[in-house]
Amino acid sequence: MIQRTRTLRLLAAATALTSFALPQAGFAQATDTPAAAVADAADTGEIVVTARRREESLIDVPISVSAISGDALNRTGAVDITALQDKTPNMTLQVARGSNSTLIAFIRGIGQQDPVWGFEPGVGLYVDDVYVARPQGAVLDIFDIDRVEVLRGPQGTLYGRNTIGGAIKYVTRRLGNEFTGLVGGNKVVTKGISGTIEYEASDILTLKSITAYRKGYTDTVIDFDGTPGPVLDIPSFYKDHQFTQEVQALLQTDRVQGVFGLYYLNGSASGAFDTVIGNVAPIGLTTLTSGDVDTKSYAAFADASVQVTDQLSVSVGGRYTSDKREGTVFRADYLGLRSPLFGRPTAVPFRIRTDYTNSRTDKKFTPRLSVSYKPVEDINLYASWSRGFKSGGFDPRGDAIFTPGTVNGYKPETVTAYEAGLKGAFLDRTLFVNVAGFYSDYKDQQVTTQFLSGATVVSSVDNVGKSRIYGWEMEMRAVPDRNFQVQASVGYTNAKFKEFLTLDPATLTIRDFADERVFQNTPKYTANVSATLGHDFDGLGRVTVTPALSYRSAYSLFEVPNPVLDQKSYQLVDLSIVWTSDDKRFSLAGHGRNLFDRKYRVGGYNFPGPLTGNSIIGFYGPPRTFTVTGEVRF
Repeated sequence: MIQRTRTLRLLAAATALTSFALPQAGFAQATDTPAAAVADAADTGEIVVTARRREESLIDVPISVSAISGDALNRTGAVDITALQDKTPNMTLQVARGSNSTLIAFIRGIGQQDPVWGFEPGVGLYVDDVYVARPQGAVLDIFDIDRVEVLRGPQGTLYGRNTIGGAIKYVTRRLGNEFTGLVGGNKVVTKGISGTIEYEASDILTLKSITAYRKGYTDTVIDFDGTPGPVLDIPSFYKDHQFTQEVQALLQTDRVQGVFGLYYLNGSASGAFDTVIGNVAPIGLTTLTSGDVDTKSYAAFADASVQVTDQLSVSVGGRYTSDKREGTVFRADYLGLRSPLFGRPTAVPFRIRTDYTNSRTDKKFTPRLSVSYKPVEDINLYASWSRGFKSGGFDPRGDAIFTPGTVNGYKPETVTAYEAGLKGAFLDRTLFVNVAGFYSDYKDQQVTTQFLSGATVVSSVDNVGKSRIYGWEMEMRAVPDRNFQVQASVGYTNAKFKEFLTLDPATLTIRDFADERVFQNTPKYTANVSATLGHDFDGLGRVTVTPALSYRSAYSLFEVPNPVLDQKSYQLVDLSIVWTSDDKRFSLAGHGRNLFDRKYRVGGYNFPGPLTGNSIIGFYGPPRTFTVTGEVRF
C-alpha cells in the first residue's frame, strides 16, 4: 500500500474568457506527481490516467481510453482540442458550422450536432473535473495542459448525464509552489472559475470538493446563403451560466479502490435568433425564435473495484440522476427584415407561431459492471456492461403551428453498451497495444429535423426509435528509445437505424424512415499514424521531427443522405519540427498542417429553393497552414 501523509490541499483555477487580449501567466507543478507520467511516456512507456476519478495505469483501466499528453499535442502544432479527431479512433471533434468557438462531438456514432440553447451534448466535456454544459466557447486552446483523456462509450456512472457517447477530459498542469510563466495573448468568449479542495483524511481515504461557476455570451450572424444580401441570414445571440458542486470520497486499500460522491448543477441557457428571408415579396419576412431553459440536476454515484485475486478484479458502479428542466419557447412572424430584438423595435408580429412555458423531470439510474483478468502482469483482458442517458427537454425552435406536440417536449435517450478488450505491454514495455470491440443498443434517439414550410424554416425534435452500433478500435504505441516513437490507431463503426419514426412533410403523417436514414458524422473507418524522431546536439539542444497521416472514410453530415453535401473519404498529412534548448527554457517550432491542401466538409446547411437563395452551403476544415511558434519559460 502507498504510504501518504495527511494533508490539506487547495487548488484554484480561473479561466477569464473575455472580449479583449491580455497576457497570461501560469504556475507549473514543481514536484513529481503521478499525473505527470503521461508527459514522460516517451521515456518510461507508463501512462497514468484518471478516467475512473482515481489515478491508475492506463493498462489497468477496463474501458477504452485514449490519453494524449500536452507535450505530444504541442509537438504536432495542435492549436485546440479539435486536433484530437486526427489522433483518436472513432471520434468526430469539430468546430460547429458557421462558428469558430462552438464544439461538435461524436464518439462511436453518438453525439449532438445542434448547439442551440436547450439541446444537450451527447459527449461530455470536462475541464479539471468540471463539467462544461454548453458547447459554446468549448473549442479549448491547447495551453499549459498535462493531458487530454478521451473515454469511449457511456460514462454515466462517474460522469453523469449527457455522457451517453463518452467523455473528453481536459487536464491542466497541476499548480505547484514555484513560479513559472509564458506570456501570450488569448481572445475568448467564456468566463469561469473553479476551486478544488483535497483533504487526505488517512492513508486510505481522501475527501475532495470541486466547485465551479461558468458563464458565456455569443453574438453572431450566420449567413446561410453565402451572398451579400439578406437572402437567408440568421442574426443571433446565446448566453448561459452554470454553477456546479461535487463532493467525493476516494477510498484506496490493498484490495479495494473506489469513489463515492454527490453532484449538483444549476444552470440556465437562453438565446434568440431571427430567420431573415429577404426574397419574400415585397419587403421580406422574419421569424423570431427566442427562449430559455433552466436546469437543476442532482446525482449520487459510487464506483468500486475489488481485487478478488492477484489476477482477477471486479468493478461495479451506479449513478442516480434527477433532472428538472423548465423551457420557454416563443416564435413569431414579422413582415420586413429583423424583429424587435435585432434592430427593429417598432416591429409588430402578424402571427404567433409558438408561445409556451413547460417543465419536465427525468430520473434515471445508470449502472456499470466490468471484469478484468491479468494472465500476466502487463496484459489486461476486460469486459464491461454499462448504461447511459441524455436528458429530455424542449425544442428551442419548436413550431407549434406545424407540430403542436412540441409543447410537450421530448424524452431522454438511452444506450446500453457492451465492450470487451485487451490492453498490454510487450517487448520489455517498448510496445503498447490496446484493442476493444463494442456493441450498443440505442433507444429513443433524439433527432432534429429542419425544413422549409411555406416561407419559414420549422424544426422538429423526435425520439425516432432505436438503432444498433457495433465496431472495434486498436491503438498502438512503440517507444524503443527516446529518439524514436511510433503511434497509430484504427477504428471501425457500423451504425444502423432499426426504427426511425418521424413526420413525413409530404403527407403530414408519421412513418418509419429507417431504411432511408443514416448516422451523421460517423465514418466507418478512421485511422492515423505518426512518428517522432529526435536527436540531441551537444550543448545546442534537442530537435524532434514528427510527420503524421490521418484518414477518415466517407460520412454524411445529416441523417438524410445528400450527395451534394456529404463528404467523401480523405487523408491529411502534417509535419512538425521542434527545437528545445538543453535547459528546456527556450523552444522554437515550425508546423505544417494539411500539407496537400485537401478540401473537406465539416458542416453544412440544406435549404434549397428560390425563397432561400438555394442555400446549400458547406463549411470546410482548415486549408494548408504553416505556423512558427517560440516559447520562453521563466
